[in-house]
Amino acid sequence: MASLGPILQFLGNQNHTWGVSLLLTTAPGEAPPMLQLSAPAQASPPVSCPIPGHTGTAWRIDIAVPQAANDLAIDYKINGTANRFHVPPRDSSPNMGYVSCNGFSDPRVKKSLKEPQALWSRLGRLHRQIDRVDSTAFGPLHLLLMGGDQIYSDDLDRHPGTARLDRTALVATHRRPFTASMHSALQAHYARLYIDHWIKANRRPCSLASPP
Repeated sequence: MASLGPILQFLGNQNHTWGVSLLLTTAPGEAPPMLQLSAPAQASPPVSCPIPGHTGTAWRIDIAVPQAANDLAIDYKINGTANRFHVPPRDSSPNMGYVSCNGFSDPRVKKSLKEPQALWSRLGRLHRQIDRVDSTAFGPLHLLLMGGDQIYSDDLDRHPGTARLDRTALVATHRRPFTASMHSALQAHYARLYIDHWIKANRRPCSLASPP
């Protein structure tokens, strides 16, 4: 199984402390992740759990950053790979970007475009303050709100372990027991969907992650 991450999630702002959760996976036999953080950020010890239906391990590391009077650029390294995220000044509103579905219902349309990820590239340039909107800079972005479908699961009713959830027998299906084997199959299926899709997202050159 390929390694995934790091993926950051906003945990909220408590008493002027910006909370971030870092998620990543490791393949079987790999050592626990090593995280290095720039001040004033502090990290909790890594917490691990198995990945349903897979042999790898998922890791979560919570990070707390006391806000300052100015924007903070927090540099961090995971197993030697450097990256950065930004924390807004104390008592200020964060700069936010919003994204939704990409709009490609037909793969042929996506293939016909010279730059199918043009809006991601634009958002990345706004984050790095390369681009502006009406001469106004909006970066760096502190939060990215994601609406719409994150993961398409249209093939769920064709998965071998969940074939009994056939849409064509919807009423009869609702009257059948949801077995432990079906539950395990669903967990494994969704784990694979998220891992595969987020690995692809992390490989995009227009990621909002900022190298230090």
